[in-house]
Amino acid sequence: MPTDRLACNRFLPGYYTAESPNRRGSEGKVQHTLNGPPLRTRTSDTSSQTESWQRLTARRRARVFAYIACFLFLVLLARLWYLQILLGEELLKSSEINRTRLLRTPGPRGVILDARGKVLADNRQSVSLLVMPDYAKDNPELLKRLAPLIGVDVRELEDIVKSRKNSSLDPIRVAVDVDKDTLARIEENRMYLAGLVVRLTSVRHYPDGKLGAHVLGPVGEVSEEELPELQRYGYRPGDFVGKSGVERTYNRYLGGVAGGDLVEVDARGRITRTLSQRPPRVGATLMLAIDSRVQRAATEALAGRPGAAVAVDPRDGSVLALVSSPSYDLNLFAKRIKPEVWRALVNNPKRPLLNRAVSSAHPPGSTFKVVTASAGLKTGFASLNTRVYCAGGIPLGGRFKRCWRRHGNVDFIEAIAQSCDTFFYRLGLQMGIHPLLDMARAYGLGSKTGIDIPSEARGNIPVPRERSTPGHPRNWWPGDTANAAIGQGYILATPLQMALVAAAVGNGGTVYQPHVARRVVSQNGKVLFSFKKRVLSRLPLAPEKLELVRRGMKAAVEHGTCRGAALPNISVAGKTGSAEVAGSRLTHGWFICFAPYENPTIAVAVVLEKAGHGGTVAVPVARKMLEAYFGIGHTESALPARTD
Repeated sequence: MPTDRLACNRFLPGYYTAESPNRRGSEGKVQHTLNGPPLRTRTSDTSSQTESWQRLTARRRARVFAYIACFLFLVLLARLWYLQILLGEELLKSSEINRTRLLRTPGPRGVILDARGKVLADNRQSVSLLVMPDYAKDNPELLKRLAPLIGVDVRELEDIVKSRKNSSLDPIRVAVDVDKDTLARIEENRMYLAGLVVRLTSVRHYPDGKLGAHVLGPVGEVSEEELPELQRYGYRPGDFVGKSGVERTYNRYLGGVAGGDLVEVDARGRITRTLSQRPPRVGATLMLAIDSRVQRAATEALAGRPGAAVAVDPRDGSVLALVSSPSYDLNLFAKRIKPEVWRALVNNPKRPLLNRAVSSAHPPGSTFKVVTASAGLKTGFASLNTRVYCAGGIPLGGRFKRCWRRHGNVDFIEAIAQSCDTFFYRLGLQMGIHPLLDMARAYGLGSKTGIDIPSEARGNIPVPRERSTPGHPRNWWPGDTANAAIGQGYILATPLQMALVAAAVGNGGTVYQPHVARRVVSQNGKVLFSFKKRVLSRLPLAPEKLELVRRGMKAAVEHGTCRGAALPNISVAGKTGSAEVAGSRLTHGWFICFAPYENPTIAVAVVLEKAGHGGTVAVPVARKMLEAYFGIGHTESALPARTD
């Protein structure tokens, strides 16, 4: 075969030469070339090379896997060193925390006593439910199962847990004062309530419920706004603190020292054993100047009618009684008040939550004539011999300004005793408004007294402009002066302020700062706080002139508008008032007094809102307070048919 043909045939399919790889037939025999004997092939060499390459690849792969395994082992070893050596102590603590819980127990609040040692507020044992927040987070069904068992909405329960800024390991109190039936339901479902803790805790308790509610004030869980200030006294989120009254003012002393148990828990949050215990300590004891006998007498006499009654000691400003009516039961707040109960209190038209004794100011009516009389004596426009003819009123500004009755000729003493408006109209107009308002401020009106109860109202003593100036038009007229002289118009005062007016007249002209608390004593008997009497002001009036005011008030009880306040063997001095109310035909009934006349130890102010004349509605309340204070059995006293 020609050479060029052979060269071409070499590229034909199926053609092999000695230089080509062997191709075996179906029987495994070596094929022959077209020109003769079989040619020698490279089959054995190629197989050897393939096997060698496969072994080399396998070794390379093994080395790679070995390197990777060594690297991973080194990484694991480094990680173990990091965890066991470098972070060992920290992780040990963390594991202990995950295994243990500190169940904090707030310290019971201190006891509150009245002036005679009667308990007004203490604590009682109760069962509380606490939820571990980390379990609640991992087990959303916990709150859903718990809510119907304790009778609350699940959203309310979730809000309680979410609102707490505790550590994720600090249990959160979700129910207080759990009853036996609820506790039984809890125990029946305990296996489904991983992370729930049942604890014995203390709950605030008020033996008399409504008595002194506005003095003591309710307690409630500390808010986010209150916490920054109270944290330094040991309070934590979820703790109960005073919200008003002396409970709030003396939070720093009443709060106890927290204790607790260090317990071990299993994976389901169940306590397996107690590792250590630290008992909580009770807060300090608060002793008040309140006399429960007088407080109760005022509460019963007001009988739920809107009004207030205050009694103070004229010698130092101690508050003997402070009652706002209607009242409410403090025990409702001691165990987290229910929303529907709160709404009922807030929406009550009689506003039982309002402390009318210190937070509500009204026109004082004719009780203010004590101030007008003092101003007239100081300015010289009035004296013992001053006489005015009362024809039932005076003409003023084209109108006839009426007195509550026609008195005829009255002198200074009888003007106070009979509460003659005409006398005081003329006195006010003669001396002018500014001396009158200056005397009112000297009595402490128009300013806060500084009593140790929050939310005190200032009242109002106006700033009159009797003449117009650029940018300041006239705002005061003679009719306004006449109104102010009898405690109407722009004059506003709280019952507490009017009690201090009566006290200042009784003690000779000194206005003391009122105070409810006397002292705070720790559990070991150490006096932590003691209230010292403080003078707010002294009346700019000579004692002999002030004595004329005292005599007028005494005559009012003996034969004037407040004869119903007379007591056997005890001389009482007082002044009634009936303040007109805009938009109503009914008046606020007022009465202020002090006793005994010779050396007063009690001064009283009473107001009943839209109830009628002071002599018929307020005097009986004050009388019962005086009877309770002096230990006199109740006796009926004749009341005038109509008084100012």
